[in-house]
Amino acid sequence: MTRLITARELAERYQCSIRTAQRYMRKMDHMEKPLRVTEQAVACWEAERTRDPGSAERRKPRRARKVPAAPEGRFIIPRVRPCAGK
Repeated sequence: MTRLITARELAERYQCSIRTAQRYMRKMDHMEKPLRVTEQAVACWEAERTRDPGSAERRKPRRARKVPAAPEGRFIIPRVRPCAGK
């Protein structure tokens, strides 16, 4: 029979709070009342969250908006907000 892990043991393993460990456990294949996960479920969860250093995909950096140059070193403060919800 496989060993069941409690939230306290998982919190010690990942060095996080018990509440965070419970949140992690609910993302795994778990059983409720009392909240427990098997060692195999933890190993599977870790394996799917682990990537090789060379294979990690990187997000493209966001481009900053271009602000028009101000004459004579002054700052241009836009008086109109960009449309967020329209």
